[in-house]
Amino acid sequence: MRTFLALPIDDSVRKDFHLALSEMRKELPNLSWVKSDSLHITLHFLGEIEVSVAQQLADDLSPVIEQIEAFPVKLGELGAFPPSGMPKVLFTKLLRGKEQAGFLYEAARPIVEKYVRGRGKKRDFHAHLTIARVKAKRLNEREKGLLANLDLLKERVELPVRTFQADRCILYESVLRRQGAEYRVVREYPLLSQSERG
Repeated sequence: MRTFLALPIDDSVRKDFHLALSEMRKELPNLSWVKSDSLHITLHFLGEIEVSVAQQLADDLSPVIEQIEAFPVKLGELGAFPPSGMPKVLFTKLLRGKEQAGFLYEAARPIVEKYVRGRGKKRDFHAHLTIARVKAKRLNEREKGLLANLDLLKERVELPVRTFQADRCILYESVLRRQGAEYRVVREYPLLSQSERG
C-alpha cells in the first residue's frame, strides 16, 4: 500500500481554498491541480509498503504523535519549488506553525526510518501545502510567462490567508485512480489539547 503521514486541513479552510483555486485554474488551466478535498500538509511520504508493515508503523507512531500538542497553522502565501526558474510545484506557505510541523516531522522520523529505510533520513523539512504540479510540456506560452514570474502571478491571483488548529495527524493510504489519487485513513492520531496538557 502507498502511504504517507500528514496534517489534514480544516474543512472551513478547505472550502475557502476551493474557491481560490477555482480562480487560479482559470489563469493556469494546464496544471495538475490538487482537488480541494485532497489538500493536506505532508510530513513523511512512505511510498509502497506491505499492509502488515503499515499496521506496525501505525502502532509505533501512536505514543509518539499523541503526546505532541495541537498547534495553530496559518496558510496564505504562494510559493514554488524550485524557487527560481520554471517551477515544478506550486504551494501555499505556512505563515505560522512551521516550527511545530517540523517538530512533528522529527518526532516521527526515527520510526519511519525503522520501517521504511531511506524515508526517515535526516533532511531539511519545508512544511507546505501543495496546490498544483507543473508539467512543462502541457503549458501554453501565457502560462509559461506567468509561472516564470511568480510576482506577476501573485498580482493576478490571491490565496486566502486562513488559520486553523492542527489537532490531529493522519497516516493515509493513497490509492491511484484514473481520475486522481484517493486518500483513505489508515490511522488517525489526536494531538494534545490545552486541557490535556496537565
